[in-house]
Amino acid sequence: MRFLFVLLFFPCLTDAQVRFQFGDDPLWADPKFDDASWKSAAPDYFPIPTSASDGILWLRDRVSVPPDARPLAIRLTREDADCMPEEVWVNGARVGSQGRFPPQPEVRARCRSDVFDLPAGLVSPGGTAIVAWRGWVPPLLRTPLPYVSVLPFAFEIGNRDHMRSRERSAIDTTRVSLEAELFLDLLELLVGLGLFALWWRTRGGLALLWFSLSVLFWALNFLWLDSLSFWRPDFSYTLYWWGVSYFSIPLNIAWFEFIGTSVPVPKWTIRALETVGTLWPILWFPLVLAVSPSPVLEAAANLGTMLFGVQVAGQTALALWMMLRGLKDTRALAAMLGVAGAANLLVDVLVVLPHYVVWSGQRLLTDNLTQIPVFAVMCWILLRRFWHAWRAKEELNAEFEAAREMQERLVPPAVDVPGFRIESAYHPARHVGGDFFRILPCGPAGAVLIVVGDVSGKGLGAAMTVAAIAGALDNEFSRNPGEVLEHLNRALLLRKSPGFATCCAVRVELSGDVTLANAGHLAPYAGGQELAGEPDLPLGVTEHAVYQETRAYLAAGQALTFLSDGVVEAMNAKGELFGFERTRAISDDTPGAIADAARVFGQNDDITVVTVSRREVNVAA
Repeated sequence: MRFLFVLLFFPCLTDAQVRFQFGDDPLWADPKFDDASWKSAAPDYFPIPTSASDGILWLRDRVSVPPDARPLAIRLTREDADCMPEEVWVNGARVGSQGRFPPQPEVRARCRSDVFDLPAGLVSPGGTAIVAWRGWVPPLLRTPLPYVSVLPFAFEIGNRDHMRSRERSAIDTTRVSLEAELFLDLLELLVGLGLFALWWRTRGGLALLWFSLSVLFWALNFLWLDSLSFWRPDFSYTLYWWGVSYFSIPLNIAWFEFIGTSVPVPKWTIRALETVGTLWPILWFPLVLAVSPSPVLEAAANLGTMLFGVQVAGQTALALWMMLRGLKDTRALAAMLGVAGAANLLVDVLVVLPHYVVWSGQRLLTDNLTQIPVFAVMCWILLRRFWHAWRAKEELNAEFEAAREMQERLVPPAVDVPGFRIESAYHPARHVGGDFFRILPCGPAGAVLIVVGDVSGKGLGAAMTVAAIAGALDNEFSRNPGEVLEHLNRALLLRKSPGFATCCAVRVELSGDVTLANAGHLAPYAGGQELAGEPDLPLGVTEHAVYQETRAYLAAGQALTFLSDGVVEAMNAKGELFGFERTRAISDDTPGAIADAARVFGQNDDITVVTVSRREVNVAA
């Protein structure tokens, strides 16, 4: 996504006496050396050594010395350039050096200073000094990559303090020219952080996540590039270009993941572009580490450059395809992706547009200028999507909350009734559930009717069916379990709702006599054993269903435990079911303990547990 732009500064040659020569000979520093056979350098372009050479380059120039300017210094006017290993001679005396030449070269990202003091008496005021410059050009800068630019620098001799003042002034001018660019970088960084914080707070979809990471890595990439000229950190050329190369990898991955999650495109195209976007920095960077020429590394770097072009062209083509074949609501986003790809293509691959523009003294990178409106429109599109999705989610949550409150009124926690201790635990798998239970006293006889059931499905639809069953129970005056189930069956069939419901209705007398009818529900437990009786058809299946009643006895102090299938069907990470054996083993525990055991094991359905314990009562009284 980011162009790799190498600035290599050479002397500005307005004097025909300035000459250059590839190779190395210490005699070339001698002011008496005849350099007439050397090539003259053009004023706006200076050739670099070939990729197969040792990279050593010599320059010779005649520089005027101002009168009455002592003490003197020489300045190289290249405050914003890579600091290659170099030595500077004036009239045959070595006056300064920086870096380290091969076989163990040291190349700094920026020079600490480009001003070198001249010894007293070395040059004559008002005369001409012979300046010789020896430097080593790293293999990366010798490779004819399409994104390498050659810009000039010059030699100046003058008063020492004046030369240092001019250097500081030039550095300050460079910093001022980057203020707008750095402002844009920081603005992009803040936008990326804000979008990521929004995603973190709301988990607002993968498209928002990947877009926020794309903006973040884009901003960090440009901050890394611009900080070199603004803050002039003292680190190596290798570290600098490592950052340029490898910031590109997470940027490319996040960018194409964003495309894949925000617009409907074939997944294989996203994976292919991500692979290309990961490979080209990896192929390109080893040339930064090279000391001597290597055809293999040069071929790898050229392949990386080609893959960079494939990535940019691929994104542009993919955006065009999405505009023509994509959905209507994604075409605006596809158009912005196309603009971003086309801008990268024109600036970084075809080099039709300049890499930077200067406006009101501010140097602005073309990539950044073209990407900012793209980011702005994409932000608007994504935030608009997010707003609508958030509103829909809030409306749905409000509906669920209303349904939950309604269900709490329809399925209230169990309370004791005279002669019986009743406890319950109810844990829906979602906001609202499809389990239900009702405790209905049976008039002056002192008996109690317990109805426990489970509606097929989950969520809001199941909760509405529960509401219908609760309403039917409120209108049923019979307390005979079989008749109650038949009434509920007819009510569900009349409602014509999809699905069915299992249900168990049990009447327990103060004497301990139990009457049970079962519509396909789990049988209740008493004393660690299921109560005998064959379950009949679930509710809502057929109007001809008949529900047989069976008899049992509940001893004083003994508990009758009702369960929904959410207990038995709880599943752990290994895919094991909680099962009937575990359920039977804990069936005499309290409802809270049974429910907690199933939830810890792995809840994936509504869980309901109700226990009814008969207290010791003197019936004759």
